[in-house]
Amino acid sequence: MTNCYNVIRPVIILTVTVGVLGGCGLFTDDETRVARAKKDMASGDYRTAVVELKKVLQNNANNKDARLLLGKVSYAIGDMGAAEKELRRAQELGARPEDVLIPLGKTLLLLGAYQPLLNEINPDAVDDTETRSQILALRGNAHLGLGSLVEAQQSFNRALELQEAFPGGLIGLARIAQAKGDTATAETYIGRATSENPDYVPAWLAKGELAFYRGRYAAAEQAFAQAMKHDGAGLTRMQEIATRVRLTEAQWRQGKSAQALQNVEILLKAAPRDPRVQYLRALLAYGAGDYVTAAQYLQEVLRGFPDHKPTQLLLGATNLAQGKPEQAGMYLSNVLAADPS
Repeated sequence: MTNCYNVIRPVIILTVTVGVLGGCGLFTDDETRVARAKKDMASGDYRTAVVELKKVLQNNANNKDARLLLGKVSYAIGDMGAAEKELRRAQELGARPEDVLIPLGKTLLLLGAYQPLLNEINPDAVDDTETRSQILALRGNAHLGLGSLVEAQQSFNRALELQEAFPGGLIGLARIAQAKGDTATAETYIGRATSENPDYVPAWLAKGELAFYRGRYAAAEQAFAQAMKHDGAGLTRMQEIATRVRLTEAQWRQGKSAQALQNVEILLKAAPRDPRVQYLRALLAYGAGDYVTAAQYLQEVLRGFPDHKPTQLLLGATNLAQGKPEQAGMYLSNVLAADPS
């Protein structure tokens, strides 16, 4: 009996221990962590998504799914340098062109890397019509960035040849018209995009952006509010958050602090850890002279993303307003080191 117990007892201990450790997540497999990160990203909890993905990459630096998703998360929070690095690594590890070319192209576009985008993001690399149309629109925007309006127009027209009412193509042609100073034609193209694609949120966002950058913040607010009405027609959670963020910015620009704050409170409930939301809350607090609250939210952003320069800049200003020149200097020096201009 004693010998039997001595044999069984270690097995029982091992079984219980593995169960407890498994409950703590120490034996969570990489696939489960990537799936969790996708859910975290969809809910706007980018910080937790990053933690999950980095744990995967600690176990296996060559996990292409984790690299791809980490690139998308980095893009979502505005860290374009990290996004490019992770997406390129995913590409090297064999991620499908259909999965990696669009986010990589968007990242390069925001980095201003127009020629690399044109060199690397090719519609011939994919067969899917929708993806090809999106790539052509990205290339059109890259040509626009280089000031090549003729080539840009050709790319947007090719996208529209593949899909007659492709909103990315229509919006691109609107940007060309705007670049030529023809705002009436720009509005016509965007009007067509919104009328022919009424459930396509980016078309409404484009309408809002055109108004926003023309300083017509009331019209921008209306367009962003219209985008919000499509939450029952395919608006994803991430699109909803992004749209409400822009709506809040348009209200803030008009001095509608109460409405902006109301939207920020909604955003904080929907995505409390989203750095864009935390930054907006800090911006409103700073404008109201509530430097303690501003600093609180800015520190939250930096805990997850310590190199976020807009946050460092505002935190420097917040510390300066609080009579803390040394702390202000530390944050502002970091910003200047990254961008001396």
